[in-house]
Amino acid sequence: MMSYTSLFCSIIFFILVIFFKMEEELEKILLEIISHHPKTKDDFNDARRRICGKMKTVQPSNMKLFKAYQNLLKKKSVKADKNLELLLRKADIRSMSGVAIITSLIKPYTCPGQCIYCPTEVKMPKSYIATEPAAARALALAFSPYRQMQMRLEMLEKTGHPTDKIEYILKGGTWNAYPLRYQYWFILESFKACNDLTRKTPTKATLEKDWKEKTLEDLQNALAIEQEYNDKKSKHKIIGLTLETRPDAISPKTIWHMREQGCTRIELGLQAPDDKILELVKRGHTVEQFR
Repeated sequence: MMSYTSLFCSIIFFILVIFFKMEEELEKILLEIISHHPKTKDDFNDARRRICGKMKTVQPSNMKLFKAYQNLLKKKSVKADKNLELLLRKADIRSMSGVAIITSLIKPYTCPGQCIYCPTEVKMPKSYIATEPAAARALALAFSPYRQMQMRLEMLEKTGHPTDKIEYILKGGTWNAYPLRYQYWFILESFKACNDLTRKTPTKATLEKDWKEKTLEDLQNALAIEQEYNDKKSKHKIIGLTLETRPDAISPKTIWHMREQGCTRIELGLQAPDDKILELVKRGHTVEQFR
């Protein structure tokens, strides 16, 4: 009678055999597609459809074929082909400029505004709903800046997008309304997430309570170190950082902190260029304050 250990080993062996056969099939499909010399996405899709029909197999996704392409590169079975990489890339408009756009959400927190049109889901930052892709992802990851950044980097790479240059956008409401130490901690963790994919000995994500246990100076110093590493050594450089805030939350002091955090662009919501409308929607500031 077969023991549980033997049965388990047999199952694992069977799964591995299937896995490697699937990899071989994907590589074979891609090599066949390459032999047709596709120039456009239509050419590529037509070749895939004909080849898979001939092989009587399901058409694989671009993500799976991109993984096969990476495997073939490692085996030196194919040479790097920028045009092929572009054809394999999913939603290529995301990085068409050469810069990957990554969005993270900060945790729910009290907003100084009482705008009547803003959604107010308890588990989400004000003005965001849980069904939005970035919001749903952030909620599933408990709004961890580290995990949000690394998950997006991994997904972009799997779908063939370059991630060497990153435009980082933080969503979630009025940035300056959050505790200052939380602000520095969130951006620090985001830089660490980028840098750890380059480091030989990565650090690890810290829990949210970490920012409460450290002084502002500690967080500022740690962020400066991560920013320098990101600028000089990281394979995933954050070249732009966008923060959201309100006209009545801006001051020379808050701007100084935002610049130290690495902010390159500020999103200010005017909503309407008329004080009467702003008052009706309970925006909480005037057109003059926006100017």
